[in-house]
Amino acid sequence: MKNKKNCCRNVGDCIEGDSIRIECQKPDKQWRLFQKSKQHRAMRCIVKKDAKATIIKSYKNLQK
Repeated sequence: MKNKKNCCRNVGDCIEGDSIRIECQKPDKQWRLFQKSKQHRAMRCIVKKDAKATIIKSYKNLQK
């Protein structure tokens, strides 16, 4: 992944999209299930060591 000048690097910064690529040197080996809303579940894990994420595909049904 190329170095991006517009990378967010502060604790709590967020990126969102339909497709996101994540690269790191030390991925967590265990994905954890959590309740995202009353009807939806999701998975998450923590990646460490030079972790970077890039949005590959933005949300397609955004209303302006």
